[in-house]
Formats: sequence, C-alpha cells, structure tokens
Amino acid sequence: MLGPFELVSPAGTLALGGPRRRATMALLAVRAGTVVSVDQIIDGVWGDTAPPGVRNQIQVYVSALRGLLTGQGESRDLIQTHPGGYLFRPRRDAVDLRLFEDRVTDADGALARGRLTEAGGLLREALALWRGPALGGVTGRFAETEAARLAERRIAVIEQRLDIDLALGRHPALVAELVNLVDEYPLREVLRARLMLALYLGDRTAEALSVYRDARATLVEELGIEPGTRLRELEQAILRGDRPAVLAERWLSDARLSAPAPAPAPAVAGRAAHLPADLAEFVGRHAEISAAVATLSGTGPAPATLVIVGQPGMGKTSLAVHLGHRVRDQFPDGQLYVNLRGPQGDPETVLGSFLRALGRTGPLPDNLAERSALYRSALADQRILVVLDDAASERQVRPLLPGSGTCAVLVTSRANLAGLGTHRLVLEPLGEEYALTLLAGVVGRDRVTAELDAAGEIVHLCGYLPLAVQIAAMRLSTRPHWSLERLARALRDEHRRLDELAVGDLELRASLALSYDGLPAAARVGFRRLGLVGAADVPSWVVAALLDVGPEDADDVLDELVDVHLLEPHPGQPDGSVRYRMHDLPRLYARERAEAEDPAEVRLAAVRRVFDAYLDIAGRANAALASDFVGAPPPSAPRWALPDGLAEELCAAPLDWFETERASIVSAVGQAVELGDAATAGGLAAASATFFEVRNYFDDWQRTHRAALDLCAARGDALTAVPLRRNLGELHTIQDNYDLAVEHFSTALVDARALGLTGQEAACLAGLGYLRRVLGQYAAATEAFTEAARLGRELRNPACEVYATLGLGVICRETGRAAESTAHYEHGRTLSLASAYRPGEAQALRGLGLLALDRDALDEAEEHLAAARDIHVGSGDRLGQAHALLWLAEIRIRRGALPAGETMLAWCLLVYREHDNAFGQALTLRRLGSAHLTGGRVDSARGALTEAVRIWRRLRSPYWLADSLDVLVAVEDRRGDEAAANSARQEARRLRAGLRTEAAVAAGVR
Repeated sequence: MLGPFELVSPAGTLALGGPRRRATMALLAVRAGTVVSVDQIIDGVWGDTAPPGVRNQIQVYVSALRGLLTGQGESRDLIQTHPGGYLFRPRRDAVDLRLFEDRVTDADGALARGRLTEAGGLLREALALWRGPALGGVTGRFAETEAARLAERRIAVIEQRLDIDLALGRHPALVAELVNLVDEYPLREVLRARLMLALYLGDRTAEALSVYRDARATLVEELGIEPGTRLRELEQAILRGDRPAVLAERWLSDARLSAPAPAPAPAVAGRAAHLPADLAEFVGRHAEISAAVATLSGTGPAPATLVIVGQPGMGKTSLAVHLGHRVRDQFPDGQLYVNLRGPQGDPETVLGSFLRALGRTGPLPDNLAERSALYRSALADQRILVVLDDAASERQVRPLLPGSGTCAVLVTSRANLAGLGTHRLVLEPLGEEYALTLLAGVVGRDRVTAELDAAGEIVHLCGYLPLAVQIAAMRLSTRPHWSLERLARALRDEHRRLDELAVGDLELRASLALSYDGLPAAARVGFRRLGLVGAADVPSWVVAALLDVGPEDADDVLDELVDVHLLEPHPGQPDGSVRYRMHDLPRLYARERAEAEDPAEVRLAAVRRVFDAYLDIAGRANAALASDFVGAPPPSAPRWALPDGLAEELCAAPLDWFETERASIVSAVGQAVELGDAATAGGLAAASATFFEVRNYFDDWQRTHRAALDLCAARGDALTAVPLRRNLGELHTIQDNYDLAVEHFSTALVDARALGLTGQEAACLAGLGYLRRVLGQYAAATEAFTEAARLGRELRNPACEVYATLGLGVICRETGRAAESTAHYEHGRTLSLASAYRPGEAQALRGLGLLALDRDALDEAEEHLAAARDIHVGSGDRLGQAHALLWLAEIRIRRGALPAGETMLAWCLLVYREHDNAFGQALTLRRLGSAHLTGGRVDSARGALTEAVRIWRRLRSPYWLADSLDVLVAVEDRRGDEAAANSARQEARRLRAGLRTEAAVAAGVR
C-alpha cells in the first residue's frame, strides 16, 4: 500500500482487474482486521455514483479476489464473509503498512528508553518500505482520504527521524535531504526550520537566514501570510547570535527527545501513596485511557467515578494502576488503593485502613456508617484518588465513596455495578497487534519476529486476553531454549491449554474460578453446560435446553453470566434475536468444570436436548421454505422441544433463522458426528440443505453432508444416508459435477427403493431426469421424469410432480415437440397454482416464455418471463432472477435495444459467477456472443462464444453445445475463417444427429 497498490506473490505481481475491484481490495487491506460493511465499500469505492445492483457486484469482486488469493495457495478464510460485510485477515508481515507502523511503534519504544540510534534505525527501516505515494493507482473517495492521511503520516515520521539525527549530531548529512524535502513541501514551515537549524549548526549562518527569507517570500506570495512563530523566533535567535547548541537543545526539547521523566511527587506527611508499581511498558488501550483520563480529571459537585469492567484476565487491574499513575500529579493529596477481593475487602476493614493512612490516630468507630462519615470528612476539600480494585458489588463500594467533588474514584469489577450509575469502561480483548507487542515486550522483539506466525497463533489461542498473553510470555522468557512453535503446539490442545497458561502465582484458571465460584448455583450450572456446546455463540433458548427449563428461567441465568462478563451479548442478528458469546478460554474452563462436576450421562443428556431443539426448529424452518421438490418429511415427535409458540416465532422468517444459526448448525453436525449420533447429524444436515442451496453456502452443504454420510456408512444407517446422498446429488448437479451427481442419485435411488422411501425415490428420479436431459440422454431422462411424476401424484406431493412434469416439458421443447412441451408447462403451472408452489409456477412461466420466444411472439414471451422474474424477486432467489432475466435480455436485443439487453446479460453473468454456476455462465456467454455479433463486434463475439463452447464441452451438454456452435459458425464466416467455420459446422451436425436419435427413442417413451 505504500506506493502503487499491489498484491504480490512469490510468482510476481497479481492482476487485480479493473479499478473498482482494485479499490475494493485496497479498502479491505487498509482496514485489515476490521469488518468492512458493504455500505462502507459502496461509499468508499463508488461514492454517490453507485449503480443499481452494486451489492451484487461487490460479491462478485470479493469472490474473484478470493479466487486470486486461493490460486496462490492462500486460504479462502483470508477474506471472510461476516453479516453485512467482509473481513480481510492477512498475516501482519504480509502488509507493508503494518510493517511500517510496527517499526514506528518499536522506534517509539526505543525512544522512551533513550535509545536514539536504535530508534533512528527503525524509522529508516519504516520509511524504506515506501515506494511512492500511498495507494497509487487506486480510485475512490476512501483512497483519496486514506492516501492523504498516509502521506501526512509519512512526513511526520520523516520529521521525527530528522530530529533524532539532529540529536545525534548528524546535521551535516541532513542538509541535502532537507533541501529536497523543502522543495517537495514548500509550505511546511517546520521543514524549513530544521534546514535553518542544520545549516546554523554547521556554521552556515548566512545560508540559514536565506532559508528564512525564501520561506517568507513563498508564504506571502502563495498564502498571503507571514511565517509562524517558531520560524520567526529561530530567525531572531540566529540574528542575536545565540549559541547553536542552545538552539538545538531548545528545538529537541520541544520535540520531546530530551525531556526529563517526570519526578515523583515529594513525600508529604500524612499523604497516602498506595498505588502499586506501574507496568514498565503498558500496551494498547489508547482510546480507553484517553476517555478515562478525561473522566477522572473532571471536577464537579460529586466525585468523578469510573468503573472498569470486563471478563477475567482482561487486564482491569493493570489498566487501573496505569491510569492511577497517569493522573497521579492531579491528585497531590494522595492516592488510596485497596484490593477488595477476600475478607480484607470488608468495607469496615477498608475504611479503617484508609483512615489510618490519612493520618487518623486513636480508636476508630465500630459502626460502619460512622466510619464512612469520618472517612468522607477526612477527604473533604482534599484532592485524592481512590482506587477500589476487584469490587464484588455496589454494597461493597458505596461506603468507600468520597463525598467531595475534589476527589475521584476508580473501580474495577467483574460485575457491571450498574447500581452505581457512573461512567463505565467495558474492556474488550486486545487487538492482535497489541497482543503481539505485549508478547514481544517480555519475550523480545527479535524472538517474536523470527517466529511471527507462531507468535500470532499464541496470542490468538490466548484469546488476546492480556493476562493469558502475559503468562505465555513469561513462560517463554524463562525458557529461552523453547521455540515459540513449541508453546503454540501445546496451546493447540484444548485439554491442556489452561494447564499451559500458568506460571508462578499467575494462573488463568484461578482468575476464572473467582468469577465462577461467585455465581449463584443455577448460573454455575448454566456456565459449565455452555462449555459443552461446540458453537461460538448461542441464542437464549439453547440455555433453556441445556438446563431443561423454560425460556424465562434461561434468561435469568444469562443475565447473571452477562453481568459478570462470562458471556457477551450480541444483538442485531438477521432474525432480530440476541446471541451470547463465550470466549474460548472461559469456554474451556466451563467444559472443565462440567467434566469435573456433572456425570457423563447428565452432560450427554444436556447436549442431546440442544440437538433435539435444533432438529425441531430446523425441520419447521425447512418446511416453511417450501422450495424443495422432495417435500418436507413429517417431523417425528422431538424428544425435547421448545414451546410451540416460541418455536413457531423463531422460524417465522426461515431464511433469517437459518442465516443466524448457520455456524451453530454446522458446529452441531460436527459435534453429533463426534458423539456417533448419525440420526442427529444427518437430520440437521438434510434439513439445512435447502437453505444452503438458496444462500449459496456450498462449502457448508458439502462439509455437513459428507461428515454425516461417512458416519452413516460406519454405523450402517442406510435410512439416514438416503436423503444425504440425494442432497449431495443435487449439490454436485449445481456445481456441474455431473458424474458425481449421477453416482449419488443412483446409489440413493437403489437404497430408497430397498427401504420403501417413496418420496426419496421420486426425488432421486427427478434429479437423474435432469442430469440425463442435460447430457442429451433424452430417452433415459423421459423415463425418469415420467416415473417421478407418477410417484409425486401417488404421494400427493405436487412439488415433485411439478418438477418432473416441467422436466418433460424441457425435453419436448429441445426435441422439437412444441405442442407437447406447452401441454407439460401448462399442466405444471396449473399444479403449482393449485398448491401455491411458487418456484414451480416461476419455472413453468419461464418455459412458456421460451416457447413464445421460439415463435417470435415477443409480447407473450415478455409477459411470462416478467411474471417469473417477479416471483423470484419476491422469494429472494437471485439465481432464479438470472434465469428469467437472461431471456428478457434476449427480447430486448430482438427489439433492437442492444445496450439494454447487454447490460441485463452482464448482470446475469455476475450472478452466475457468484454462484459458480457454469451452465448459466455458458448460456449467458452464448447470448452475449450473439448480441456482440449483432452489434458488429466480431472479435468480442468470438471470445464469448469460444468460452461458452469450452464450458459446454466440459459439461458434455450436446444440445447447448450445438446451439453455441451454430452462432460460432456465423462469427467465423464473418471473420472469413472458412476452416474454423467448417469445423464448427461439422461438429454441430454430428451432435444434432445424435440428438435426433435420442429424440426418436424418447418420443416413444410414455
């Protein structure tokens, strides 16, 4: 990013494509590690010029970028999809901007330790990463803003490095560089001041004064202003003949290169100074520190009070102590500190300690209220900071609050302490860069840099919790012979991780135990059973299942766990729900406590109740989707289920529910497989297949079905395996893997017949009918569709009968039997309308539209196709929209509206590529080729058709291959390439001869 924007692999610079795709990649890279919303991408890349369908375009760009990265051996997770946006997570050492910032941060650390030479070297390394203006070649609003910010950042670092060189006495070598910089930044006065100082230090007084005169002339001419104060004062000092060394010291003092560390406040009799020692190098929390300092520094009628809350190990105490030292000089009358954990945290005991620290002698009142009053009197008109660490409750804190607005109070707690009604700071885990900085501060920068991947894994496995990272760092520092990879390998084992995160008297398990032990009994049970769930986050009803209680009781448990930050709520899910996330390390501790405190049968029963609830709701949601021609099987009575009203409410918007629960369902399938529960794994996977298809989650579809099917094979569970195989046949059909699809459908068909699963038998026949038809095997396709339609009628499954009937309609159209095709489409449409099967109605309308197109009845065709499109739009089926829009584009082109038609085809191509649908891509390329030929663009027509022909050959689809070859013949004739035209013509004839034979046989199949 620090120069022309490039994506570079060992093989060289990668081709990022057009300017919008390049800008999208650049925006994700600039904000690496942060979820970038689609709206932010639109605003940053397009601004106010975003076209319709831009969100789809972004999906296509991201898909293409993923393909580019995976082609270089990178993981698809390098660009992650999140609700509403995308997250780019490159290695830190793979981004030059991050390397630049790391070196600058390291330089700041070296400066703080007085190591000027080291700091200057690090800044030189940082600046050497720049190859030109940042984000070169990237367009868009965000690029302009970010490039300007980075340019300012670069010059600020240059100026810092210049000051270091001045401090090291390197002024002679700086003059030439500063002359160039002044020429590049003529209005930047501080550069001219540095040039004046460098010249003056080298006894070049006249030249130094000349620089001032040039600066004044430029500023007056360009801006109409006089030079600023610093430049004028420097000129006056030179004219007075001030010693160069004095001027240099003054300048460097302003740059804070030689500013002395603040001296501790002098000891005063009766003055408390209880703060523990600050950390040598405090890492991160810059925003939190700024907000906290502002709060604690304020004055008012009541004491400024700040409560720092967060889960165990988040670094609440370290931050509180650091803040205390940051604001110590603002509280000259003293700083009181106490750890409220344990018996010493009794308010009466703490007040006694505080009063004696404030100079109170003699006996103290025994009454808590009297001690509190005496304490407030002692603090009246005093400027004192009170730090109350690890408070358990509001009741414990209230007697310790001063009454004077001159004081300030800093409280840390695992609980929210909402009753205090004060400013609250909720700590989150450290960002990766700060966690790595914390690790390097203890282990050593060189050691971390040498094994950066292992270091990144260590802090990730530590959950970016400061305490966990600190413990890991201390273990490494006391074991210099260990590689970082060794510790990372040990931490990967979830059963050992908490054991590894212990050193001396520091132990993460002990910190978690304090929160756990303080919970009410029901909340302790809820916490440890949440550790049994494999999902990263859960809805509230999962806790009801785990505890075998009603939703209201589950909510009470969740509130207890949220209040002590063992759970984190995440509202705003696609289905409008709130989910609860437990971070990895608390989850491991919860599982550990469950294994120690709950019998195995109790743990298994809790997990099975969660499975039962998921099976029940997923079955209901799948049935509500009503788009699978198999038909939803009647759900068996669940062993455990939520109340009917709640279950129905959850799946009222089935796609939203599935979207919200997708990761949990995939996790539950995996967990069921681990437990050997084939029925649960297979049932959940099969119930989710329709959703996976509609939303294009093909990886989840493949992973869940393959895992469940393997378990079924191991268990000999053919009953559960049949729908899984049938669904995999559908998946491979969509992904154009026809041989695998035929294999799965055929195996499932044999097993379905053997087991008497007539619905699955019909579905397999319908799937095989489609594949045989695409492959030009019309006789076999007709036989399969005819049998599927018969079974659909017997089963009273109109969706299955519709699908098979429409399949017969396609065969009749492709074999030239228009009247029979029309009859099948009309019958399919009638059945669909009678059963409110909207996907079937849309498919029938598309078929009738194509038949009208064949007759050149454009108005009739448009009416049918537009109605089909509207149905797909209403259901959110983008693939279906593309199927209809493809032929609506053909109508535009036939009517002479070539640009409009080509725009529609371009959108279709984007959607088909987004869904990795090769069949649709080839159809669109064939139509684009024809459109380009109509517009006289022969070369582009040939390119589109050549690609379409290549795809049809790979798919082995003779009907559409012959169709595309016909247009390619016309293109080659227009180009004058007789040999190419004859070759395409002859191939098309051979294909049609085979199709005619198939058609003749198919016509006799009834």
